[in-house]
Amino acid sequence: MEKNSLFRVRLRTINSLLLVAFAFIIPMWIAPAYILSGLIMLLLLVQGDFKNDYYKIRENKLVWALIAYFLLHVVGLLWTSNTADGLNKVARASLFLLVPVFMLSLKKEHVKLAIWSFLASMMLSCLLSFIIYFQVDPVHFKFNSQGDPIIFISRVYYSLYLVMAIAFSLYYFLFYPSAGKGLKIVSFIVTISLVFDLFICNGRAGQVILFFLLVIVVFQYFGKRWLRAFVAIIIAIPLLFLIAFKTVKPFQDRVQLGIEDIVQYQTNQATSLGQRFVYAKNSFEIFYEHPLLGVGTGDFEDELLKKHQKNNAKIRFDVDPHNMFLLEMGQFGVLGLISLLSILYAQISIALRSNIPMQKYLGLSLPIMFGAVMMSDIYLQLHFTAMLFILVSAIVYRSHLHDGQYHVSQ
Repeated sequence: MEKNSLFRVRLRTINSLLLVAFAFIIPMWIAPAYILSGLIMLLLLVQGDFKNDYYKIRENKLVWALIAYFLLHVVGLLWTSNTADGLNKVARASLFLLVPVFMLSLKKEHVKLAIWSFLASMMLSCLLSFIIYFQVDPVHFKFNSQGDPIIFISRVYYSLYLVMAIAFSLYYFLFYPSAGKGLKIVSFIVTISLVFDLFICNGRAGQVILFFLLVIVVFQYFGKRWLRAFVAIIIAIPLLFLIAFKTVKPFQDRVQLGIEDIVQYQTNQATSLGQRFVYAKNSFEIFYEHPLLGVGTGDFEDELLKKHQKNNAKIRFDVDPHNMFLLEMGQFGVLGLISLLSILYAQISIALRSNIPMQKYLGLSLPIMFGAVMMSDIYLQLHFTAMLFILVSAIVYRSHLHDGQYHVSQ
């Protein structure tokens, strides 16, 4: 009996360290991340402590919201005609079952290690971005095909990774209870570096979400001193925007391009933002025609193509609405919207009830940030950002207080 217990403890330690490795690898390569996640799940099954594991997560609202989200995709196969695409969507949704797997695998003493493993990976990417941007070594490191100083992944994903890393580093700088002077200095340097990298890497979604994050952090920092928080936001946010606009050419270009897209919308819908408005309009029409149950798990892309050919045949077609809420509303009607919102609600609910500092501060920021960014793309369907959501959710909303025992705030 003691040998079996010792075996489980050692196996769980290995699994926890694999998750630390997972946190380091996902900002760079997605394929090894999938291999690691599969190995983590396998080792959790080998441990075989299913009854105890169930008791550890049974009161976690986020886990049940994610299970419901997955099951909705399964049930949605009943009223879809494109079963092949539907099964692909179910496979994507099944990834969110990794959240409880990661929660159960990560040990308390490795939480901070996992976060700093992720931050170390992001700082490595950040350093390489600076080398490219400032042309320190133009022979070995060059701008990618989009003109961005990014080595590993597209700016579509990278900007969101940067904001998540900034959220973690700000937590250690402002809210971590036992942060010493050294940790605060390191966290501050990391934050400034990541913010600058965000503005030179052209990811508009991440740049917008940064301002959401800063507003939340300012209100959390000042607590009940609402007036001071409001004044700080009124001064700091426009000042940061102005400094970035005046000093960082890539950011200035992206802002001006966005303004031009909005101004030209009535006469030219083929711009980046114009196309997003078109996709959103067509997606909402699908929801309007199927408000209760949607078109099913696999039929959305086919229906969107029909709408596009009818309404906007001259504009380039894309297979998604670039809006996570409209995607779920089109697939599952009102049920889809409720399911997606329930995930964000569960996260906010855990944060508001918790006395655990990380859950209290980061737990409130993450759903607001993801809720906002999902207005601009289907981030929970994209591999890199889905895995990011899974990792940070497992870390932040993990209910362990110490090994072998869970605590859920009442």
